[in-house]
Order: sequence, then C-alpha cells, then structure tokens
Amino acid sequence: RAVGTTGCTGASERTKVTVTVTTKPGNATVASTTINNCTGSTATITIANPVAGVTYTYYSTAAGGTALGTGNSFTTPVLTTNTTYYVAASSGNCISDSRTQVNVVVNAIPTAPTSVTASNNQSCVGNTVVLTVNNPDANLNSRWYTVATGGTALFEGNSYTTQALTATTTYYVESVSKSAGCPSSSRTSLTVTVNPILATPVVTVQTVTNSSILFAWNAVAGATGYEISTNGGTNWNVVASTSHLAAGLQPAQSVTIVVRAKGQVACQTSANSTPTTGTTE
Repeated sequence: RAVGTTGCTGASERTKVTVTVTTKPGNATVASTTINNCTGSTATITIANPVAGVTYTYYSTAAGGTALGTGNSFTTPVLTTNTTYYVAASSGNCISDSRTQVNVVVNAIPTAPTSVTASNNQSCVGNTVVLTVNNPDANLNSRWYTVATGGTALFEGNSYTTQALTATTTYYVESVSKSAGCPSSSRTSLTVTVNPILATPVVTVQTVTNSSILFAWNAVAGATGYEISTNGGTNWNVVASTSHLAAGLQPAQSVTIVVRAKGQVACQTSANSTPTTGTTE
C-alpha cells in the first residue's frame, strides 16, 4: 500500500507483485561432440536427453551471433569443409552458462577400387566365385552390389564369395571410408560369365565285327570335344569326333566304354554317360 512522507498510509490496498524464478538450464548435452561427415552432405546435431521446457538454439559462434535454428536437433547445410557449431540451452530469459561446441569433420569422398579380380571369370552353373579388391587401402572398406547405383549391399569387405551362380552376373564394388562411412561416387564393375553344364552323351553300339566294335554318340551342344574311358573312368582319352572304334579285338571279346563331353572351361564337363558294352562276333 502507499505510505506518505509523513508516515500516513493511504486507503488503498497493497498491490501484489509476483517474482517468478526460473532455474537456469545446464549446458546442452549433445549425442556427439564430433560428427564425421562426407563432403557434399549435411550433418545432423542431436540433443541427448532433451529437457522439457528448455529451448536449444544453434549458432556458428561461441558467443553472440545470429541463431541458425532451434529444436532438439539441427541439420546443417551441405558442407565441404570442417565446421564448428555451438548449442545454447535457454528457459525463459535464462540462458546456459556457455554454448556446447560440436565439431563436424568433413571427409573426402574416396575413389572406387581400381583393380578387382575374380577367382574364375569363366564359371559354371552351381559354382561360387571369389571376388577380390587388389591392393586395398587400409583406410577404406569395400561394399559389393549387383547394381551400378543404389540397391542393397551384398557384403562389406575386400573379398566377397558369391552365392551359387545360375546365370552370368555383373557385380559392382564401391569404396567406403572407415572413419565416416563415405562411399565412392562410382562403383567398379566385374562380370562373371556362367556357363552351362553340358548334356550327357548317349552312347550306342553301331557295328561289330569279329575284331572291332564301333561306338557312337550324339553331338552335344556346346561341346568342344569328348573323352572316353575303357576302364570305368580311371583313365580318359581325348577324341574329337562323336565315335570310337575299338579295333584289334578277339572274337567274342567285350569292350565297355564311358563318354563325357568337354566344354570351353573345365567345369562344363558333362556327367559320365551310362556304361555301354559291345561284344565282337
């Protein structure tokens, strides 16, 4: 209430004045004070365990300056150099004692692997192949795909063993920095040609005499030659045609042969034919 200079009080009531005391917030706690980022990308600063009622404001200076944004997280613009940000916590007019520093480290984009080889560029249906990045950089890892861009990684490592192959397949590998996970802007391709297993020859006895037996079989598509065995597959002899003459035999002598087709690569070799027996007259 009002009191005069002579000590006289006025007739008015006393006026109530409320003083609200707000607790000063502590310094902001961020999920990480150092963020590894890739050049040409944005980074996100995140508050760890944000406090209800506290506003988090982001700056590019340790004191003063213009606010860049507010909230429990802040996404930077695209960065090409190392950049430092600062986060202040405030509640009402009360501001934290200092701003929390966050360092965004911008990492260079690595180049794609320059030398990639397969354990076998010419393979066959059902086989696996080991793909290898030669002379890998110790600071990089390799990530494998079946597409030139995007897609889901098959494996991460400098050597990758494929699944059993059923068709000719092109694989792609990119470099990835171990420190920041930055992928190369392109991928290196490598094609593994998958060849079919050749069909099994069907052998028949064509003619017999008292001293010879002529065996023959169908031409197998894709075959470059054939091998025959007269001892159950222990030893094999190469033949270029689709027949075999067993000559110099005795009357009533029997010969049994097994034939297999050969392709351009060893894994194309067909299964052994059913043993076929011929007997001289």
